[in-house]
Amino acid sequence: MIPAGSDAAFAGIRAKDAISVMVNDKTIKARHHQDSIAELEAALDSDPEQSTATDAFAEIINAKNDVQYSNKVFERQRISALIDHARYLVDLAAKTLAQG
Repeated sequence: MIPAGSDAAFAGIRAKDAISVMVNDKTIKARHHQDSIAELEAALDSDPEQSTATDAFAEIINAKNDVQYSNKVFERQRISALIDHARYLVDLAAKTLAQG
């Protein structure tokens, strides 16, 4: 497990959940990660940040199992990118909340 990568994955997932709850009053517990990506995409329908947010979330989801459950060695650059994606999603969730 890579603690910083794992924390970034959790933060990104929780940010997606927050956005979904704020927009749709619910979030799903997806069995398949692609369903979570689609949920975020739908929650941000017509938002100019939809594409960027969906791409950032997809990167997090695609790395989630590796950073949480494997003993692989990751380059600092990859972990840093995951942290940046998570930060972006958390900021977007805060912005969504502020917009009411």
